[in-house]
Amino acid sequence: MAKITQGVLLHKNRMKKWKPRWFSVSNGFLIGKKTMDAKKYKTKLPLFESTVEGYRPDKHNYSAFRLKSKVGQEVKLKASQEKDMLLWVNAILLEKHNVEATIND
Repeated sequence: MAKITQGVLLHKNRMKKWKPRWFSVSNGFLIGKKTMDAKKYKTKLPLFESTVEGYRPDKHNYSAFRLKSKVGQEVKLKASQEKDMLLWVNAILLEKHNVEATIND
């Protein structure tokens, strides 16, 4: 199975529009930037004790998901297809597990 740790996802912004953003899963965070080369991040969501769930699967062909942090920060993301969404969710859950195992040891 392929592993995703960075790439383009659609991000639902405050205006409720889907915009492409460059995301990466690293060091216990989901980080989103406008482009791959951008220095400044738009999103930095801690994965420790976060939750991941599907987002309106009937409307988005099972390719969208929602990630909520422990402190209530939330992002809605959409992959190009269900298969890619599952790869992203798997990468996020693996990183979340690794961070929580390190902290709880």
